[in-house]
Amino acid sequence: QRSHFVLQSPHHTLEAGPRTLVMGILNCTPDSFADGGRYFEKSAAIAHGLCMAEAGADIIDVGGESTRPAGTYGQGAKPVSEAEELERVIPVIEALAKSTPAMISIDTYKSSVAKAAIQAGAGMVNDISGFQFDAHMPEVVAQSGVPAVIMHIKGAPQDMQQNPSYENVMDELYQYFEHRVDQAR
Repeated sequence: QRSHFVLQSPHHTLEAGPRTLVMGILNCTPDSFADGGRYFEKSAAIAHGLCMAEAGADIIDVGGESTRPAGTYGQGAKPVSEAEELERVIPVIEALAKSTPAMISIDTYKSSVAKAAIQAGAGMVNDISGFQFDAHMPEVVAQSGVPAVIMHIKGAPQDMQQNPSYENVMDELYQYFEHRVDQAR
């Protein structure tokens, strides 16, 4: 029922409510279903992130692991190692954090990647698993003082599109988010 929200991180303050905030998605993966892997190379990713900020993006969400589901987009994405994900996102986050006033968000479900990204300049964590895939993620977010986006997922990226079913979608979503927010607190 609130009409005004403040997203506060150690280096950024964003006010939501007076105007709509825009989040640009920057997939630093070779197999992104959203952009076909156009920003896999670091220089291309950084240039695109800067373009998004110049175009008015308030938040740039940087991801280094595709979670493309199997089905419409072909075979599902395969998980990548922590080291590979770090190699993909940290140089991009460092460059964007130094070069743009936009808040940088890290799109990951791995607490170690989130921690490194925050140290590199990310001011927000976007966890597709809603803190389900890595028990240390709430602790990393709490200790860093950054806001978090808690996403809904049923299953894992590899199987989330295999016959998802709900008895009552709104009740189940409400219960899911109530539990996830309690865990975050």
